[in-house]
Amino acid sequence: MSIPLVVAGSSMVMWLMDRYPIIIWAGAALLGWLAGGLLVGDIALGPYVSQYPHLPLIAEILGAVFVVAVGWWWNRKVASLKPRVED
Repeated sequence: MSIPLVVAGSSMVMWLMDRYPIIIWAGAALLGWLAGGLLVGDIALGPYVSQYPHLPLIAEILGAVFVVAVGWWWNRKVASLKPRVED
């Protein structure tokens, strides 16, 4: 029973991602947000980060922006490498 649920669920998610590509960008931004938060939330960086109360929020925002910007740049680079089909 679980295998058909996983297949049906993944098919639905793939359909949603094909129909609404913003979901992919939002997921990438979420991963960047979490990475930025984890970066400054590390125990080794605790004494340095605690001096700046807004640094975790800034790191989370920069992480999200960085991941989305790199993804946008990568998409543009890959699109420019594809051969153009002339009519």
